[in-house]
Amino acid sequence: MIEPPPVNEPWRRLLVQGLKFGTVGGLATVVHLALFVFCIELVGMQPFWANFPAFAVALVVGFTGHFLWTFRDRDGASSWTPAFVKFAVTACLGLLLNSLIVYGVVNTFGLGYGYAAVLMATLTPAAIFTISKFWAFA
Repeated sequence: MIEPPPVNEPWRRLLVQGLKFGTVGGLATVVHLALFVFCIELVGMQPFWANFPAFAVALVVGFTGHFLWTFRDRDGASSWTPAFVKFAVTACLGLLLNSLIVYGVVNTFGLGYGYAAVLMATLTPAAIFTISKFWAFA
């Protein structure tokens, strides 16, 4: 049987960290969507307003998962308060980036929102992972 070449340790750590990031982000997304629908269907909120509490709770879920699991081996061993503030800023930057992508793709280029969704699902998580790794949780 042919053995695959060993994975370089830094690349392996980055891959594992990326998978953890995706898992926590997926959980935060499910929480966001579930609360969004709950606020609309059961509380009676308008969709625009329902997004805010859903985003806030998902932000806490994402921060907790990333602080305790994804980036727990961070070099700086920062306390949770500054890390939370940085993560909140990072999450808001992600929201802004997604909004700019949608506006640019749909309004500027006249393409369907599906193209924006593809960019939002690829570019934004990569940007947020990078900012989280090297700033928010550093």
